This record gives sequence, C-alpha cells and structure tokens, in this order.
Amino acid sequence: SVTAPLPTPVRAVAPARPAAAGRPGPDHAAPGLADRARLQGRKGLEAAHRLATDVLSYVGPRLTLVQTALGTTGLPGPRREWDEVAKAIPPAVSAAGIAQPMAPWVPKLARLFLAQSDAARRALVAVNQWTVARNLHGEAEQLQQRLVGLPPDAEARVIANFPTGQYHGALFPLGNLHRQFADMPHLSTLFPPQPGPSAG
Repeated sequence: SVTAPLPTPVRAVAPARPAAAGRPGPDHAAPGLADRARLQGRKGLEAAHRLATDVLSYVGPRLTLVQTALGTTGLPGPRREWDEVAKAIPPAVSAAGIAQPMAPWVPKLARLFLAQSDAARRALVAVNQWTVARNLHGEAEQLQQRLVGLPPDAEARVIANFPTGQYHGALFPLGNLHRQFADMPHLSTLFPPQPGPSAG
C-alpha cells in the first residue's frame, strides 16, 4: 500500500447559513447598521477564505492524483486499453508535479476507474467541484487585495458583490469527500474520515 504522508485532514465542512432575509444592504442602512453589515461581510469573507485554504490544501494533493489517473484513462471520453494507459502514466505524473512517493497511487486509481464506472463518475464530479472551488478561491484572493485601502463604503459594495455564500458552499462537498468515497477501493483510503463533527 502507499504510505507516503499527505496533508493532515481538516474538519468536515458545514453548509453555509443563508443571510437573514429583509436586512437592508450597506447602501440603504443607517450609518451604524451599514458599518456592522460591512464588518459582518468582511468577517464572513475572511472566514470562508480561511476555510477554503484549509480544505483546498488538504484535498488538492489527493484530487491531483485522481485527476491525473482519470486523464490517463481517457475518461470521460472513450476509455483506453490498459497498455495505452500504462504508457501515459509516467509523463502524466511528471506533468502534474506528483512526488515520486505518491506516484503509485495513479495506476491504482486508473485501474479502479477503468473497472468501475461508478467510481469514475464520482471522481469526475469531485474534480469538477474542486475546479469550481479553486476558481472561487482565486477570485476571493484577488478581492482581498482589492480591499486594501478602500474606504468603508466602497469596501462594503465590493464585498456585497462577491458570492461569499457560494464560495463557502463550494467547499461543502470537498470537505465531505470521505463520505462520497466511503465504499470505494483506494478512494476510501485516500480520503479517510475526517476529525471533528461531521457536516449535517
């Protein structure tokens, strides 16, 4: 079995709580309310960013292995024969920057995806979810740079236009991949149960 260390698991991610309906936006609230709304929005964005950093640093190396293995199989397009897959694995591992101790995961996963269409389907969904979360994380990091030096009213408008709830929500499936893959060979080992209370 592959025993090379991977990042320490993070807590499972709980769904984001929707904002209370009927609250005035920063442009329409009284000054005190507007300032509280701005601070609340800033704290929500910063909390989502910290959580995203933890979750993505944990799942990133694992999903890189999954994505690389899927790529060698040809899926979701026409699946390749094993001889062709085996030839594709070494250059794919190198291109993905996978460390040599982790490389044995790729043929294991590739064989699994060729043999079990359900495993391949779940893996493809996870990779797509990862892509969405990474894109939102990149946008959040750019947003935080834009906030530096902005006056409070401009900061409030910028934060209000960012989909913080969607950002947090994109992390939920990634923080619960141990559930998604619980009954799958290799994947259940690669994504073990995480510490802390599970997300409901």
